[in-house]
Amino acid sequence: MLGAALILLALQTTAAVAAPYATQPTEPASHPDWLRRPSGDVFGRTYPLKAAKYGVAGSVMLTCVVDNDGFLNNCQVRKESPLGFGFGQAAIMLSRTMVMTPGYKGWVNIPVNWTAVHGMYRTTGSDLGHITRPLFLSAPSPDEVEAAYPKDGGGVNGYAVLNCDVLRYNGRFGRCTSVFEQPPGRVFGAAAVSLASKFEIKVPDLEKREALAIWLEFPVRLPAPHASETTTLEIADPVWLTEPGPADAEAPGGAASFGFAYCAAHRGGALSDCQAIGRPNAKLSDAAAKAAAKMQMSVWTADGQPVEGANVFVRVMFGPDTPRTKDDHSPASPR
Repeated sequence: MLGAALILLALQTTAAVAAPYATQPTEPASHPDWLRRPSGDVFGRTYPLKAAKYGVAGSVMLTCVVDNDGFLNNCQVRKESPLGFGFGQAAIMLSRTMVMTPGYKGWVNIPVNWTAVHGMYRTTGSDLGHITRPLFLSAPSPDEVEAAYPKDGGGVNGYAVLNCDVLRYNGRFGRCTSVFEQPPGRVFGAAAVSLASKFEIKVPDLEKREALAIWLEFPVRLPAPHASETTTLEIADPVWLTEPGPADAEAPGGAASFGFAYCAAHRGGALSDCQAIGRPNAKLSDAAAKAAAKMQMSVWTADGQPVEGANVFVRVMFGPDTPRTKDDHSPASPR
């Protein structure tokens, strides 16, 4: 496994540029206090395989929303260098289990930097088996998450990070353990583990073929009871299970461009009530709304929540032949 010394995460945070989905912070988080950062073991296992093989260093700038509980939401890759080695997706994966001290709310930029030594590359099961971009086919519903809230939770929002073995033949989880919980001592970790049987992921072909062991580390949020009755989850960076095909929408004109839609998400990841948004090109947005109604998204968000009942921002890029979703986080080929 790659040593932790090969990888450097720069966790200095600065105030972000103008953000479309959150109020700008009045004070920049220039010196954030991190409750949880990725361990050296996780760093070693998530260093992009292609980059490790060729001894390539990389850097990524993430933009994330920080909520009142210190959790990161809707992280997006703003800069990635070099392209094509998978650094952007690796940084997104690392952000899923990072937590800041509660109290700061706003948008933040997080620089993530890796250094590597040429030749430090192994094709072991542990290296290949960490799924960095999970596609959730099933997950607990909001009602099931609320029912799992611990009696000792104290009416506050809870958070846990699970480390689970993935069964290659069906995408279900085997052994699951809690590696982090916040607030500590209120059994949020055990509550998250109790939900493990509800999850199923799509097992990537690479792991099916080559990995000796497949595992996943991901967050589970346990909001205070009835919190969902007063707030609606907004998803600005969905992960897609199915995308639009050539027959799903017609792109006005021949040049590549974007259309935007706003939809409601349901259990299973289906979308409905899609409305075109954005100007000046209303035709493209109308086409995006039509395409979105036939799309399906991963049913668990990267920041640890079910998509059922959420509102989803959909961005579709239309080319001369076929529409497709704009996904900045597609992993690079390991070949």
